[in-house]
Order: sequence, then structure tokens, then C-alpha cells
Amino acid sequence: MGILSDIQSELVSSEAPIGPILLKLRLLASKLGSAPLADWVKHESEGYPPAGDVPDYRKLAISFSGTFSGPYGSGIKNAPIPSFLIEKIAGKNWTTYKFRQSASAIDSMLTSGKGVTLDLSNLALLIQGEVYEDYACNQLIGYISHSSLVEVTNAIRNRILEVTIGLEQEIPNAAEIELARFDKAPELATRIVNQTVYGNLTSFENSGSNIQVELSISQGDRASLLSALKDAGLLELYASELADAITSDTPDGKGTLGKRATKWLGEKMSAGVDLGIKGGVAAVVNVAQAAAMQYWGLK
Repeated sequence: MGILSDIQSELVSSEAPIGPILLKLRLLASKLGSAPLADWVKHESEGYPPAGDVPDYRKLAISFSGTFSGPYGSGIKNAPIPSFLIEKIAGKNWTTYKFRQSASAIDSMLTSGKGVTLDLSNLALLIQGEVYEDYACNQLIGYISHSSLVEVTNAIRNRILEVTIGLEQEIPNAAEIELARFDKAPELATRIVNQTVYGNLTSFENSGSNIQVELSISQGDRASLLSALKDAGLLELYASELADAITSDTPDGKGTLGKRATKWLGEKMSAGVDLGIKGGVAAVVNVAQAAAMQYWGLK
């Protein structure tokens, strides 16, 4: 039985922890030569870094409760606070928790049968006097429910299953992958992972990346734009096509890529094209966006 078949067998077992399954998938990713698959599995296995974004299934809703003190010794304990009110006072970012812990850590949390309690001392300072008039917030607690953690694990399992099914359908003899590597396996695996984990990649606003790319582009100078894209690792043909897309776009003032460049990247990523830049989807998007900002004179 090959690695892929082992993974699928363990996935259908409700008792199998997700950590060991990810280790096998990491080995499979190495043999397939797919950088996006390897990156995703590494983050799920070791946790997501503080910088950058997380997949949507790891963005969890927070429930809030607070303890308040008021005039003449009055007080309110463990009072539920609507997330709508928190969002109105402090902003939307406070109502969603980006769960960066490893899948193994989530496995461990699930065995306790409890959720996760968050200390929101900083947020407590922002809501003083805003929830109950003339009442001070002495303590603010955020809570991630146990069922939310279950959903994260289920989402990881489902994506692993979808990726392995896609590999089985697209790559001949994939179920028997042990030591051999197959022609075009990296490109096919990359396309499958992009579609399954990251969606169709028609929008890159929240792709995130902690990869630093040094570019030197003069404003409005296509020659320096093209040169910088090639220096960053983009293959010459694709560098020229991306440069054409960027120069044809108009900046939207939001610091994001234009429609033509976004469409070009989406088509290449969905087709599993190897553009030449190492580091996966995030690195390619990072280079394209940084190049566009410099060409437009916005950075």
C-alpha cells in the first residue's frame, strides 16, 4: 500500500489524530515536489507564523463576556457582550480569532472537551464606558467554543481527503507512490492544492507572506519592472506577460493588484504553471504586488 492510500485509510477513521496523518502527507508532498502542498502541510503540522494570514477555516468567531463595576459598589459579573457591539466599538478584527496552533495542539485541546479562553485585557481598555454607561470593565474574556475546534479539524481532514482524491484522479498510479516521482506531478499537485485549500485564486488581497523580496523599480519604467521580475526568479516569458498586465492596470489606491494582473495570476495558478519563483503561492503574489506598487510609485 502506498503513502496516499495509507493517508486515506487513516482519514476515514474518526479516532485517528490529525498530526500523524499530516506527517505522512508531508512526506508525500516531498516526493511529489509540490512547494504549495509542502508549505500548507508544514504550517498545519507546526503552526502558522505570527506574520501573514491563515486559511479561512482557521478564522474563528469569538464569544465575549465581561465583569463590570459601577457606582456605589454596584457590579455585573460574567455579562455576555454581543460581538456586534465589540465590532462597533473596537473594529472587526477583534471579533475573529486567527487560530495559528498546530493540528496536533488542536488534537490535544479536543481531548479536554473544552474550548479555548482568551485574555483580552487590551480590548478591555478600548471598551471602557462603552458597554454599560458609567461602568468600568474590570475583566474581559473571549471564548472559542469546543465545536469550533472540531470544525477546524474537520476542515483540515476534508482538505487532505480532497487533495489526495485529486492526486489519485490526476496522477497515474498516485495511489502507489512510494519512492518514485512522476512527470508533471509538481504542477498537478500545485494546481490541486491551490484549488482545494486556497480556492480558485481570483483574489489575492489576503494571501499574506513573510517572504521578503528586494526589488528596485523606477516609477513608470517597464524595462526596470521586467528586469526586477526576472531577477526575482520569474521565468522570462511569464515576467514579460506579468509586466504587460501590470503596466496595463490602473492602481485602485488600496495597495492591491489590478484586475489584469490578478486575472493573469489566477489563470497561471489554477493551471498549476511553474512560474519559476520558489516559495509557493504567497511568494509569487508577494513579488507581483511589490512590483506593481513600485512601478506605480506607491512604495
